[in-house]
Amino acid sequence: MSAESRRRPSAAMVVAIVALVVAMTGSAVAGPLKKLIAGSSIKKHSIAGNRLVNHTLTGQQINLKKLGTVPAAKQAASAKTATTAADATTASNALDLGGQPAASYLPASKLLRWNFTMNKGDAAHTFTYGPLTFAATCKADGADTDGELAVSTTESGTYVSREPDAEPGTGTILTAGGTPYDVTEQDTSMADDGNSAEFEAFDPNGEVAIFSTAQTIGVAINTPGADCRFFGSLLNDA
Repeated sequence: MSAESRRRPSAAMVVAIVALVVAMTGSAVAGPLKKLIAGSSIKKHSIAGNRLVNHTLTGQQINLKKLGTVPAAKQAASAKTATTAADATTASNALDLGGQPAASYLPASKLLRWNFTMNKGDAAHTFTYGPLTFAATCKADGADTDGELAVSTTESGTYVSREPDAEPGTGTILTAGGTPYDVTEQDTSMADDGNSAEFEAFDPNGEVAIFSTAQTIGVAINTPGADCRFFGSLLNDA
């Protein structure tokens, strides 16, 4: 027998050695596995985070409600932005106002405007402002068409005038339920097809103006598409 053959183990010896190694290390491997495996599942809290593949966890595996505030998010929380719908609405309104404060604009409640048409025989068209009621009528007057705008009041002692820059206490004094005051009138017998006037009104004390700035108001006859057209605006800048 050569020296080489004496150093090479037989196949049977190799199998025996492998079996011996498995038998000796079986319990050593089984111990750690028992710590990781419970039945057919991995035990809870048995795997370290550094054993997971990076960037594989998603919100489905993480309970987001139990996460604390991300450090960088603290800066975002303190950012001065529109945090509520009310703030966003205010910002939008500021843009609509051209950057000017609301006080720079006239409230709609201070302005009375109208522009409408009527035909002969239509019921009176009325609109109100404070104690004043304006009534527009369009009717036949013989062969003519007559358009008239008159005003009445619910407060006796109200002063009205068609004079520009009238002073309190001057003009016509109206009584509640009394004869309406003719603000302006136009009919087809006049040379022009339209008539305009200025109008002011003061409360019974003559101190607070219902309309302190006179604006042009008027009525036109035989306007396109209708017998009468009433138009105008009144400003209360008291």
